[in-house]
Amino acid sequence: MGGLISAPLTAAGTCLGGCFGSCMATGCCKLAGSGTVSTARAARFVLIWLQVFIAALALFLSATAVEWLPGTCEKMDSVGMGGVGICNCRSSAEPSDLCWQDQMIYRSEASGCIVFAALMFMTFSGCAQGAARSHAVAKFMAVVLLIFISLFLPNKWATAFGSVATAASAIFLVAQAVLLIDFGYAWNELWYSNAIEARRREVGQRSYRLWLGAMLLASASMTIGGLIMSVYFYVVFPDTGSRAVNVTAMVLSVVFLMVSITDWCEHGALLTSSVVIAYTTWLISEALAVVPTGTPLQLPAWAGLSLCSLSLLSTAGGAGGWGSSSSGSAESTAPAATASPSLIAAAEAGEVDRHSAQADESADQSEAWRFGAQCGVHASAALYVAAELAPRTGSATFGLRVAAVFLSLVLYGWSLVAPKVLTGRRFN
Repeated sequence: MGGLISAPLTAAGTCLGGCFGSCMATGCCKLAGSGTVSTARAARFVLIWLQVFIAALALFLSATAVEWLPGTCEKMDSVGMGGVGICNCRSSAEPSDLCWQDQMIYRSEASGCIVFAALMFMTFSGCAQGAARSHAVAKFMAVVLLIFISLFLPNKWATAFGSVATAASAIFLVAQAVLLIDFGYAWNELWYSNAIEARRREVGQRSYRLWLGAMLLASASMTIGGLIMSVYFYVVFPDTGSRAVNVTAMVLSVVFLMVSITDWCEHGALLTSSVVIAYTTWLISEALAVVPTGTPLQLPAWAGLSLCSLSLLSTAGGAGGWGSSSSGSAESTAPAATASPSLIAAAEAGEVDRHSAQADESADQSEAWRFGAQCGVHASAALYVAAELAPRTGSATFGLRVAAVFLSLVLYGWSLVAPKVLTGRRFN
């Protein structure tokens, strides 16, 4: 009698389970295929939200790791898998709580770095349209899937990723310098344009002087603040190496400031140079915070992450030439407006359509390059986030961050002298 009752229930359970699993698989496939964007700007902001999602997931998993990972590993002991993957933190030499937390940060950011790198390679391999504008949800799902898979991988690879990320995060610091230099030029141009416009509209000079005063005040604040912090670093870090890095970098940044305000340097600006001094101070602090012999300087993670967020948002907004420019298309269509006899004859021969197709192809290639470069920037940003959330010290890390300090200054110095060296090119 019991068999007559249990058999139909078992069959029904099997059927319902199969149907549920099939529905779940179908739903996941449809969900992964959704999320298509229509503009390059929207594609850039998808990368921003993906970066935010990865960082938030790393913080959440790290903060809650001690609550669910030990119990999960104990249950895996019953099937002989208690020593697999991240469960090895129970026998780690370092405190288990710290091991759980760091491992989850490294695994989360490594998964994000893999996704960004995959998008970059897809873009440069001819799949730019699909990588940039389709399957937005699949990008987020891929991060979650990679994190889950990484839980079963040995801790050694995640620890190695953490060491590499801390050292290689210097790449993002240099990229961030380029973004901030461009921000400094744009800031100076905006405020100076406002001053000129105020002088044109008003009879007096009050608004004009207020704008110039604001520029001088902002420049003085950043310059004096940077010099004060440099003196502080000189006192706190008495070793020769740290002092040499600090003094040399600040002297160079001040020299560039003096050069930028001379008549010889037509493209220089006091406000931009002050931004560079402020960022140089931050780069020095980033380097001194990982001195291999030990450091009294502990930088708050939120400061570095905030600056990172602002830099990435500026690229998504189109700053620094990251946005799609419409000038190319405007220039390509301008000859058509003249309606010259030669153009009419070419149109009759189908030449206009060919030139239009070539212009569209060139624009697509330019957009693909920008998106691929942005994926590379976000991959380096994932390394930087891992280094900020779970920092490590070492000689290689210190050396690369010192190199980032001086390479950033070299880039700014080149922006000052390039118009004098490359006289055949136009610099805006």
